[in-house]
Amino acid sequence: MFRMLCACLAVVFAGVLVGRCATADDGRADKHSLLRYTATLSEATSNGGSQPVRDFEVSCLVLPQTAGFPAVLYLMDESSDEQPWHAQFGRVDFDAEGRAAPSLPVQRHLHDGHSSWIGLRFGHYPAYAKLVAGAEWKEADLTYRLLEEKTVNSQQCWQLEINAPQGRRTTLLIEKSNGAILAAQHRYFVGMGERFDLNLKLEEDAPADAAVVESWTKAIAPLLKLKQELKFDAEKAESLSEEQLQLAEKSLGDVDKAADGTPFAALAGVIRREVTAGQQRETAIANLATRFVGRSAPPIVVTPLDGGAAINLSKPGRLTVLHFWEYQDKPLSEPYGQIGYLDFLTQKRKDQVQVFGVISAKPLQSPATAPAAIRSARKLQEFMNIGYPLGQITDGSLEALGDPRTIGVELPLWVVIAADGKILHYRVGFYEVDSSRGLEELNGVIEKAQPAK
Repeated sequence: MFRMLCACLAVVFAGVLVGRCATADDGRADKHSLLRYTATLSEATSNGGSQPVRDFEVSCLVLPQTAGFPAVLYLMDESSDEQPWHAQFGRVDFDAEGRAAPSLPVQRHLHDGHSSWIGLRFGHYPAYAKLVAGAEWKEADLTYRLLEEKTVNSQQCWQLEINAPQGRRTTLLIEKSNGAILAAQHRYFVGMGERFDLNLKLEEDAPADAAVVESWTKAIAPLLKLKQELKFDAEKAESLSEEQLQLAEKSLGDVDKAADGTPFAALAGVIRREVTAGQQRETAIANLATRFVGRSAPPIVVTPLDGGAAINLSKPGRLTVLHFWEYQDKPLSEPYGQIGYLDFLTQKRKDQVQVFGVISAKPLQSPATAPAAIRSARKLQEFMNIGYPLGQITDGSLEALGDPRTIGVELPLWVVIAADGKILHYRVGFYEVDSSRGLEELNGVIEKAQPAK
């Protein structure tokens, strides 16, 4: 899916403000430091300028370790709904080569209903002492290059450029004496090449006394434990599952107690509210499945995209899978509605089941925008080489199946209907994917529906 992006940054360095620049005798590798950054997400405009999209702040605590590079604890102050709560905090450690473990902090950007995840660098650049003027090197799919040195507030700084695939770039301003990251900009592209920049600027840098270190480390401990248990994978899911929400609910007491009176108190309140809302959504989805599975399908009429008579699938005459999704060629981000896996399953089971991709884009509802939506679906069909047919539904067909968008949940919707019209399976959202077997849950439903031999 959006292959996580170890982000791309290019920085506007002029006017970087630092509340306290450390000196060569005050190396951050030896002392606890509390840093605060301001961050601005902007979209590039056609005239070469930029338009601010949103702002937020990042606070981080740099923790020297008895061996190896310092660790960084972080907390993002978010007013936007774009950043899920479980990505607003964390701890970054670094291996012997200076690589982030388990991963860099990430910021989510929603654009036209699709997510991009931008990897952020702030706090401390671990391998700063190994940087050499003019150096260039590669790590996996990233290319590093040191640009000319820069002087900021009388401090000598490195400018490090990190280039990633798809035109993404990260440029860091690193204080030479101690590795403090003073500024950064993440450049990346979404949709049809729209450029965005996420700038971070260090505003405050102060020593962290024992009380601050204790407050942060105690408050974040149950949060880090919860984050590890959640195992959220942005490549597979847009939101937490029912099981993950249950884990979060069980942790709320410990989180509230540890966060009380600390900078993490507001985050604890956000978690409690969002866990409750998420559980309500999961309950609503479960109620939809209960409402339809085992009952006769409501009227469902599909008009094939490539022409032909409308098909009534209320009693399809053979086992049928309906995949309700937007089927638009842009913006397109993984997992692409899982249509590739569905196509694979269709070919594997073509003698046992028929599959229809049901175009459910909202522009179809307006005569003015419907032709463009149909053209977009055809482009996607050609681009993805979809082997199963696509079609439009008549007004009210999806609503009759409990359109999940009415409860704030996005498509896809999967419905399996027996030959006699009975609904055998109803699922909202994406399936877990087995790398070798694909949509194993859906495959199991089809297998179970086959006549006994």
